[in-house]
Amino acid sequence: MANLEDQIAWEKECIERGSNAFFAKQDKIKAKGRELTEASRIVVKEKLRELALRIEGQANKARGNTGAYNRLLKSIAGVDNNYMRVGFIGLQTLLILIARGRKLKVTKLVSTIGTKLEADRKSVV
Repeated sequence: MANLEDQIAWEKECIERGSNAFFAKQDKIKAKGRELTEASRIVVKEKLRELALRIEGQANKARGNTGAYNRLLKSIAGVDNNYMRVGFIGLQTLLILIARGRKLKVTKLVSTIGTKLEADRKSVV
């Protein structure tokens, strides 16, 4: 019968084998040239859902000067209300600007996202 020390040692070994298998798989994914590993894909997808919910909440507000921007958000989301599309464009723009390695100003970021959203809307319409 196994004692507590044997059980702990066995669990550590299982964790180590599982971790090694996971990281070996991630290395294979990277070697094939994929940009996202499984772990990062899950994180991006979850955060994109959260972002989409926030954008949808904003788009459904129709106050003052933001009404035109909110209509733009709604038109890009389309009849299927796919706010993940809007969030993806924003996230993609943010990552591109960060990758350029320059200092990122909020006004430049927002302006660039707006330009990309408008271009996307025009390409769909």
